[in-house]
Amino acid sequence: MEKPLDLRIVKTYRSLHTAFHELISENDFDSFTVNELCDRATIRRATFYKHFNDKYDYFRHYVHEIWDGIAQSVQSLPKPATTREGYLQKCVALVNYLNEDREQIAHLRASSMYPVLMDILSEMLYERVLKNLTEVPVSHLPEGLDKADIAAFSSGGIINVLLHQMESGKPLDTAAIVHFVEILTPGK
Repeated sequence: MEKPLDLRIVKTYRSLHTAFHELISENDFDSFTVNELCDRATIRRATFYKHFNDKYDYFRHYVHEIWDGIAQSVQSLPKPATTREGYLQKCVALVNYLNEDREQIAHLRASSMYPVLMDILSEMLYERVLKNLTEVPVSHLPEGLDKADIAAFSSGGIINVLLHQMESGKPLDTAAIVHFVEILTPGK
């Protein structure tokens, strides 16, 4: 069981997340400093640096927190019958989040952090697909292919579909993305 965070840390992270969300809605990521983030969050720089190396390290943490929040929101849904259905639920939750926060995503797309965001999402999707593949019987996988290679191919395809749709400027098409995920993720 994971040790619960100290309440002060929870409040610090919440304050930083709120401040980051506000700043990224107003400015490009590259335009604001750690000082500005700390001032907006009403925390001291020393507190920030106690938890993070720099704003890029914080950004990685921020994206992981969003991913964890999406995973927690899926836990409130009925338990899926298969691993694949559970993965599809997480993909739908991710697409819904991206659609709900399109303004923030647009600001990130315009910044130097967009490739970093895509790398982080790609890494997390890869890990999730690979974990799901470990739960799939070998008989349900393409013969002679390595699970890590299947996970890399599947997560790369999913990320590229998301990228393609996000670049259109329109809301993401949840049904189309779910269909691609079904095609790109082997197993039951």
